[in-house]
Amino acid sequence: MITKTVKEISEINLVGNITPRNWYQHIKKSDSGRTDHLAISILSDIVYWYRVVEIVDENTNQIIGYNKKFKADKLQKSYSNYSEFFGTSKKVIKTSIDNLIRLGLIKREFRKVKINNMLLNNVMYLEPIPDKIKVITELSITPSFPFGGEGGTQKGRTRYPKGGDKYKEYNKEYIQRLQQQCKI
Repeated sequence: MITKTVKEISEINLVGNITPRNWYQHIKKSDSGRTDHLAISILSDIVYWYRVVEIVDENTNQIIGYNKKFKADKLQKSYSNYSEFFGTSKKVIKTSIDNLIRLGLIKREFRKVKINNMLLNNVMYLEPIPDKIKVITELSITPSFPFGGEGGTQKGRTRYPKGGDKYKEYNKEYIQRLQQQCKI
């Protein structure tokens, strides 16, 4: 039976970023193996911007087309934009974006852009890599650790080894397997 609270929450028009649960299994920090929550939030925001907007005919109420949410061919963001949005430092934002690039989930491009007769250098553009995002969204994994005893599951949760050379070796192998599945 649906409770009153469930019904009321279901009636709220929630829009914005969506975070698939599987991303928490796949988006890890390279040094510790812990989930990179900020990278997940950034990726969720990038994917939000790349989702289409429906163009609806005012007279017929029919969808007549689709459009993107941003002006350029790619999403233009800055470390400062994300720093303000997520309430953290630009350095931490850059580290998480670097991690998304390392995992092969986004591309970053710096361009020279002319705006109002002013030339701006190093304007950052971000682009998701759909094939790879599809893989981590649809693929549910529980890692198997080649060095026994330090990984596995306990009460339904995946345990990861704490740092060290063995983890770095595993993480490298994990990234290679993920890249093979994504056909990089």
